[in-house]
Amino acid sequence: MHLILGMAYATIVAAGLLGAGTSPTAAGPMERKLTIEGLALTYLRPQGSDRVPLAVIIAGSGPTDRDGNSLQGLKTDAYKQLAEALADLGIATVRYDKRGIGGSVDLGKDEMQLTIDVFAKDAQVIAKWAAQLPNVGPLVLIGHSEGGVLALMVAKSAAAKAVVLLATPGRPLGQILRDQLARPVLPQELRSEALEIIAALERGEEVKTVRVDLEPLFRPSVQPFMRSWIKTDPAQLLRGLDVPALVIGGGRDIQIARVDYDALVATRANVKSSWYPNMGHTLKVVGEDLQSQGKAYMDPTLALADGLADSIARFIHEAASSASKARK
Repeated sequence: MHLILGMAYATIVAAGLLGAGTSPTAAGPMERKLTIEGLALTYLRPQGSDRVPLAVIIAGSGPTDRDGNSLQGLKTDAYKQLAEALADLGIATVRYDKRGIGGSVDLGKDEMQLTIDVFAKDAQVIAKWAAQLPNVGPLVLIGHSEGGVLALMVAKSAAAKAVVLLATPGRPLGQILRDQLARPVLPQELRSEALEIIAALERGEEVKTVRVDLEPLFRPSVQPFMRSWIKTDPAQLLRGLDVPALVIGGGRDIQIARVDYDALVATRANVKSSWYPNMGHTLKVVGEDLQSQGKAYMDPTLALADGLADSIARFIHEAASSASKARK
């Protein structure tokens, strides 16, 4: 699962683009896999030499890799599916394994040193590298869940021309965690202790002793990250950006609520938005029952919500066109 609470429930620098890792097909997109400053990535672009828009896909929280999967049982292929769909629609993408995960496992082995700012810096590194690729147009950041917050944090420094926020928090983390804990999943005793820990983290305090049941979420080694994220307000970040933004939410998302979607949409008059009533947090269509929800986290054969990639591609092409006209 992509929000950090879900962790409790489930929880070579490249010299160029030639050589190993290139796997074009006769008619399909060209794919290259390489590593930039220790961060392993996949670059996928439509065939041909024409200039195309470029999007960097930033994964959600937890040990989620560039494809939208994890060793903790998450198997969605959501980011891979999105990249492939965008390539078919004339858009190049870069997606990467976060530090400590997959091909980037050698980075971030000390969890105590990881903060949201560290992950934001990594996103900036990837975005700035991607912007230098040949025959790519304006850079767009696509962030999913926590990745949307990272996109908002680095959009200015990365000179992004637009942002796409997929199932992204619209409120500080503490508020979201409280809402999630209000559901009848945890016993009352655990819920009360979890709420006390959240309050302590919001005060910037370290909670040295955490009961075993809550360690997946609040273990001391992950608290530096949570303290760094818990004071971040995504809506305020979006309000401070003057680039086109597309906010996308799903009516059957059990991690990000409609209130988060509404908070982001309300930040500015020109924010574009798309709401998919039957879409869950994994960007797939799901039912309301727990079995259907669970399948969406574990079945990579499920397709993305109908029209999702088209909506994103249309927005990116429009933003790229506007950015190109502004340069003339």
